[in-house]
Amino acid sequence: MKKGRYAFKETIFYGEKGGMLSNKGTINEFEVLDLKYENEVLFYRVDSTLNNTIRMEADGLTVV
Repeated sequence: MKKGRYAFKETIFYGEKGGMLSNKGTINEFEVLDLKYENEVLFYRVDSTLNNTIRMEADGLTVV
């Protein structure tokens, strides 16, 4: 975690980069408010503290 944001080793999300728009979704049922790359690492901003098992849902895809 960095400044209230999270990074994950594996993800189904993609951030805005190279002309592609970022996708929308949730992590543990909390809306992903922002996706931002820093030094090729994708950071997520979620209005909650994430813990336990991470469940990602993005554009109809779900990964636990």
